[in-house]
Amino acid sequence: MRKLYDLHVHSRYSIHDAQQSEENSIIGLCKKAEDIGLSGVAFSDHLDADLYHAGIQPLDNDGIMNECKTAAEMFPKLAVIHSVEIGQQMYFSGICSDIIKKYNYDMVISSTHVVEAQRENITSQVNFSELSQSEARGFFEQNMRETLYTAKYCDTDVLAHITYPLRYFKRHGIEHLANISDDMDIYDEIFKAIIHRGIALEINTSGIRQGHGETFPNMFLAKRYMELGGELFTVGSDSHFPEHLGSDIKEVTKQLSEIGAKYTVFYKERKPIFVNLK
Repeated sequence: MRKLYDLHVHSRYSIHDAQQSEENSIIGLCKKAEDIGLSGVAFSDHLDADLYHAGIQPLDNDGIMNECKTAAEMFPKLAVIHSVEIGQQMYFSGICSDIIKKYNYDMVISSTHVVEAQRENITSQVNFSELSQSEARGFFEQNMRETLYTAKYCDTDVLAHITYPLRYFKRHGIEHLANISDDMDIYDEIFKAIIHRGIALEINTSGIRQGHGETFPNMFLAKRYMELGGELFTVGSDSHFPEHLGSDIKEVTKQLSEIGAKYTVFYKERKPIFVNLK
């Protein structure tokens, strides 16, 4: 029986957008993970570096670390992975480096939620209907450039949901401005960078349940990553609510196997542990 891991989970420590309940505590989520048959969970609460630096989005790193330790003792059969999702790492690399060193994460995930041109809004809050087509296209291109910078230079183990903006482009009816086939050059650059540095590509399942209809990135891009020599995949639900824990992990892991992936990985002490898909 194939082992399943949800490697992108937000607990109630992500105070600005995750459910604030006992069910969504780290211990509560570990209990549910065991109940639904997961073999491991990575707790990857938000540390958006720009908002953290400004004091807008605090994160109780000590509380997370201690609760992960307690959960690991309470659930010895479950891989409890102490992780973090760092957004906009390129802007505050010094602060992020200090935090990474201090808290000894098992796994560091990096993402781009905000671009320089829209620093006052995370992507989900941008009203794309108020932008011209050239402005919206410029937003997407800058997001890709900043993702590429992260892939090349930032301290990370996993590059998260690289097609994240497509969720909002589709909602605003402008997905034609970010057609994957038209942007293969930049995707190839990102893939080559993470392959060179040994960084895993996250397949984020949230797009399936949120109406986008496919993962971020999709299987077409996952296969392209493999064609370029990529082998390291993580799969995560990006859950912010306990009912989303483990969502579509089984099906997406199966899809990866069907396109030829040999394994997924999770991390302990920043070192990959391979999970055979065969």
